[in-house]
Amino acid sequence: MTAKRGRSEIFELDEKIKQPRADAAANHGQIRRRAYEIYLAGGSLPGRELDDWLRAEHELRKQTEN
Repeated sequence: MTAKRGRSEIFELDEKIKQPRADAAANHGQIRRRAYEIYLAGGSLPGRELDDWLRAEHELRKQTEN
């Protein structure tokens, strides 16, 4: 048996998924800058954008945990 959800409940869940976390939005600029620094340090080679972004995000998260 599957649970049925009302239309308003589905929209409510959908809106929660779409909204960015406050800490992610606040740090977007920092991550962007750090990813660009990593890109430059790596020789400005294209095709590593996601890796650079994830590395920057990881580094900045690690700093805030300490």
